[in-house]
Amino acid sequence: MKKILCFLLLVLMISSCEEVPEWDEMEHIYYNGDIDLTFASQSNLLDDLIAMGYNAIDGNLSLIGGYSGSDLEFLDQLYVITGSLSMTKVRKKDLFGNLIEIGENLNITSMKEIDDFPKLVSVKNITIKDSYFLAIEGFERLDSCKKLEIKDHIGQVNSFNAFPSLIKTDTLYLNLNQRTDSKFSGLENLIYCKDLKLENVGMNALESLEIIENRLEINGTLGDNSLKSCFGADTLIFRAATALSNQIFTNPFASSVLDIVDCQDIEDLEWTTMMDSVVQCRIIDCNYLLSLDGLEKQFQLDTMVCSQNDSLRNYCSISDLDIIDGMYIRFNYYNPTWLEIQSGICEPEEE
Repeated sequence: MKKILCFLLLVLMISSCEEVPEWDEMEHIYYNGDIDLTFASQSNLLDDLIAMGYNAIDGNLSLIGGYSGSDLEFLDQLYVITGSLSMTKVRKKDLFGNLIEIGENLNITSMKEIDDFPKLVSVKNITIKDSYFLAIEGFERLDSCKKLEIKDHIGQVNSFNAFPSLIKTDTLYLNLNQRTDSKFSGLENLIYCKDLKLENVGMNALESLEIIENRLEINGTLGDNSLKSCFGADTLIFRAATALSNQIFTNPFASSVLDIVDCQDIEDLEWTTMMDSVVQCRIIDCNYLLSLDGLEKQFQLDTMVCSQNDSLRNYCSISDLDIIDGMYIRFNYYNPTWLEIQSGICEPEEE
């Protein structure tokens, strides 16, 4: 683990030292203040910005609405925005061909095409939401950010090839509405994040990711062979997850907390056999779950909760486990006490 983190820090130091000759060699001409551009309402301001030769904004930039080809020539001469950049319903792409730095956040909302930001190397947080992209590409040079969210996506992303250089982020949330047989090929060099949430993401997702420091949550579908280089997350949550199989985790996966909630296509827990360090386990509202087969791989459980699983009737696989703090079994098909399970009365008598 230490070797991986040292390597990560070295790569980040090298990449952060990259120079952008165009910006370093030119005169920096800052516009001081925020700029709000609404479609067809600011033509005079745009003319003035172009005429004055501004190549940076010391403030925030907001764009709302559609623009014709020549309206936003000013944006292509921008290299730095010290505040945040917000884009809403902008019907044109390739606007920021030279932008290298956003001091705060990039917010993209309700758009059908995404600007690819080919030279962007620095931004704190990126949020893309309520948009309709068939393909998401770009951000070729960005190697780190604090938070990347692509959520509330309308329609289905057929291909995702963005962020090829990103190797580190604190928070990553992806909801792409991909089919499980769609290939996920973006973020191919990401190796570290603190918190990860995946929802409806295609196969081969995040193959290079090795370290999830805190929390992994999987909602909806997750394609096969995803997260195959990953070694664990302190908290692992499956919520309304489908297509769960042993192909999700190919390495031993260390997690101390395991939550399985509202997963309606599982009958047992054999797909959890790669997890052998669970301390707290909750299984709730999994109405087709028949048995706890698979949990016998755990060395020790401090607490376990099984509740509202309409078909759960077989607890025999956990009868030899040490459960220290308590076992909560309520509102399942069969609800034995922990003493009964240990005594072999772990499934109902045949009627």
